[in-house]
Amino acid sequence: MDQVSLLSLFSKLRIWTNGEQRAPHKPLLVLYVLGRLLRGEVVPISYKEVDQDLRKLLQEFGPRRKKVHPELPFWHLQSDGIWNLIENGKILKSEGQLSRRLLLDREIKGEFSKPVLNAIQEHPSWGLEVIGMLLESHFPRTLHEDLLLAVGIHKELPEGISVLQKKSYGRNPEFRGRVLRAYGYACSVCGFSVRLGNTPVGLEAAHIRWHQAGGPDIEGNDMALCSLHHKLFDRGAFTLDSSFRVIVSDDVNGVGAEQVLWAYHQKNLNIPRQEKLYPYPDYVDWHVREVFHGKIGRAHV
Repeated sequence: MDQVSLLSLFSKLRIWTNGEQRAPHKPLLVLYVLGRLLRGEVVPISYKEVDQDLRKLLQEFGPRRKKVHPELPFWHLQSDGIWNLIENGKILKSEGQLSRRLLLDREIKGEFSKPVLNAIQEHPSWGLEVIGMLLESHFPRTLHEDLLLAVGIHKELPEGISVLQKKSYGRNPEFRGRVLRAYGYACSVCGFSVRLGNTPVGLEAAHIRWHQAGGPDIEGNDMALCSLHHKLFDRGAFTLDSSFRVIVSDDVNGVGAEQVLWAYHQKNLNIPRQEKLYPYPDYVDWHVREVFHGKIGRAHV
């Protein structure tokens, strides 16, 4: 298998869809397995080993749900032609009813198909290209380093190739300038507005609905945020309510949490003067449902 074929396979992952809901299950499983493979760990991997690790990844980087199901991508990744399930040393056909208990009781294992496995083992840099592509395709850049750490992958490769190579992927290069101007070149949460000469530093144009989830580069799907609040927003540490007030997740704690986030809880966002530039309610609702790690409508004590 050549590099182009390998990248093509992973670019065509079949992602479960239901309206605007996020489903990062397969990308997270692939990143997790690639991390283990590139560290030289033994394959195939038993579901028992994967269960808790993937559950934690889904809880941290997936949308908040009442239940998470790491067994689903482990089973359904077979349909993408890159993954095999193994039982007693033989490839298991995906028949019968899926359950987490079945995977555990029967000690089912999983591994990449032989062509994929051989290609990555012979050319580790190809595997890292797959990682970079999956990150860009499914997660905002503010989360990339956290994800790499979570799956045990260093961002700098021995060959000097960076997993975090920045590619445009069709983004509008004028988007950042428009957003910063609309918000007066200041973070809409904390007012941070440092410049080096005339150049804003540490100030970013944030998508409310992620670009990777179909969020467009337009007014109404943007906010100016300092780099810290941008990352916290994309991690779901805070969101907005219908009155454009900052709402902080109850999960936020630790040194600095009071000054960095809780000090702004239920405070008004610094929105643009023109109403047409305000955050659009549909994009805010998406962020509340698919990113925010909390509930709207409670006060911090």
